[in-house]
Amino acid sequence: NKYQAIIKNLEMEVNFAPQQGKLTVSPSEGVELETKFTHAFEGWTDIHMPLRYELYTVKNDGSEELISTDSGDSLQYSSGDPDSNSEVTLALYVYDAYDAYTRVTERVKVTPQQQEQLLPLVEDKTSTLLETINQGNDAGSQQNVLTDVYMLNRSTFSESTEQTDQIDTKKAALKDDFLEIVSTTVDSGVKSTETQ
Repeated sequence: NKYQAIIKNLEMEVNFAPQQGKLTVSPSEGVELETKFTHAFEGWTDIHMPLRYELYTVKNDGSEELISTDSGDSLQYSSGDPDSNSEVTLALYVYDAYDAYTRVTERVKVTPQQQEQLLPLVEDKTSTLLETINQGNDAGSQQNVLTDVYMLNRSTFSESTEQTDQIDTKKAALKDDFLEIVSTTVDSGVKSTETQ
């Protein structure tokens, strides 16, 4: 039978995902938006090179947010879920040249920052946002924006009306700073494109 002969000679190549590697994070615990956690993507191998890496934080609802694509990055995190011992879950995807991938996870403990420390941290993050944008660091810029929003939402005080007014004033100023940075960057990008 000619069909049986064709089937007998059929060969299939299976593309296996990258393997034998791991995700390591150091230190294993720290304070939100203060401790710098260093990530290493070690030992990954595959016959279909090059490999591509994507590191995500896993949110409570199961969604994932891209935070890095480079091994050796040092990043700061928002605090983990209090119901999960303040742990933050990281998910690393390792892709080969044909997009076969392996997913591994790691947990770090990130304790909350004190309320009175949040606004100075927001100011610092806002001042570095323009720098990361100018460097073309999209992941870093995204993290700075999300961190600012997170910290401003966390910065709520009920002890006094005066303190609340100060927070609202600071929030408005930081919002204006952010919009000016984004507007300036977009205008510069348009002008650069027009001159090319």
